[in-house]
Amino acid sequence: MARGSEIADNTRESITLPTPEDSRPLFDSHCLAPAGVATLSQCEYGDRNSGTAVVLFGDSHAEHWFPAIESIANDKHWRLLTLLKSSCPAARVQV
Repeated sequence: MARGSEIADNTRESITLPTPEDSRPLFDSHCLAPAGVATLSQCEYGDRNSGTAVVLFGDSHAEHWFPAIESIANDKHWRLLTLLKSSCPAARVQV
């Protein structure tokens, strides 16, 4: 399957696969802290007045989930906060 081509899924809708030329809205908006920087930027999306908040936390791998999570947050009128840093995966901690 060619990247960037449209494919049909089971719901008869089409989806477009990402390509390397696609924009990176979190990176372009400085919402993804680069490696070597000690501070994080918290960015807000979705319904900023919502009583329900969800957080997208992680590294550039988490950034890839942003379009899907932003779409869900917009549909459900959730506030979406991002806390992302390149090359910095979340630590495994036992609770």
